[in-house]
Order: sequence, then C-alpha cells, then structure tokens
Amino acid sequence: MIEYTQGGFGGLLVLAHDWATREQTLRSYELLARYVIPVFQQSTDPLLDSNAWARSNRKALFGATPEAMKRAFTDTGKEAPKEVTSRSFGGMDVDSKV
Repeated sequence: MIEYTQGGFGGLLVLAHDWATREQTLRSYELLARYVIPVFQQSTDPLLDSNAWARSNRKALFGATPEAMKRAFTDTGKEAPKEVTSRSFGGMDVDSKV
C-alpha cells in the first residue's frame, strides 16, 4: 500500500463481519496489530536490519566458538565429543555438513 499510495496513507480500515466467533475476530485483530501494522509503521526495520547484519557477519561473530569449545575439553585432558561442532554457535560456518 505504501508503494501504491506513493509514500503512505493515513489509516487502515478493517471491515468486520459476524462470520467468525468473537475469539476468532479478536485473534485476527491481534495478528493484525502484532505482524501487519508494525511493518507499515516501519517499527520493525531496526530489528530486521540487525538480523540481516548478524546473519551476514555470523562467521566473524561465532566462527571461533567451536574451536574454543573443543579447547575447553582438551585443556582439561578430555577428548572433545564429535558433535561439539554441530551443537555450538558457529558450527555451521566451520563444518559444511551441519
């Protein structure tokens, strides 16, 4: 709608019918308020931007974690379990099979 109106619009009209139960209607309003309206208000943009940044920098953020977890075992004289890489943050960046 933002593109269609070339920049924005003043309000959103919701037409309600009595085809659904009261609980279903309230649930519909809740979903509209939680997931649709924030997109139009652009209040989710910082969250989405942060998520995209974290995903694109995942290797730099978590790449050393599997090695550190293995070292935590070996430094105490124990053998690191084989699944330590797959169960740690960054494991997907180190082991392509994960």
